[in-house]
Amino acid sequence: MANALGMRALLPGDLDFAVRAVLPIAPPDRPAMVRQLIQQARLAEAHRRQTGRAHPKFGTGSLMSAASKWPLTPMPHHCDIGYLAALQTTTQVLIQQLSEGNPDQH
Repeated sequence: MANALGMRALLPGDLDFAVRAVLPIAPPDRPAMVRQLIQQARLAEAHRRQTGRAHPKFGTGSLMSAASKWPLTPMPHHCDIGYLAALQTTTQVLIQQLSEGNPDQH
C-alpha cells in the first residue's frame, strides 16, 4: 500500500533504518540524503507495482528497503543527541514533503 509520498506505507522501522543511513552524513547534507532515500523508495514502489518484483537497486518500495542499500550506522544502545538530531531531520523532511504533497519539487 503506497502512501502520499508514492512509496510503501511508513512504519516505525522505516524511520530507524533511514536515521541509521543518515547518521554518517554531515548534518548540512542530511536533508538531501533523506529526500534521496524517499525518491529511491518511490522508484522502487513504482517498479514493484509494475513488475511485481523488487527494484534491483532500491528494494521493495519501503523507506527501510531503500535505506538498507546504504551503509547503516549500528543501532545505538540508546537515543543519544546524534541519533535524535538525525531522527529530527528525517521526520522534518518527511513531514515537509507530505504537507507539500509533491516530493519531486525538492
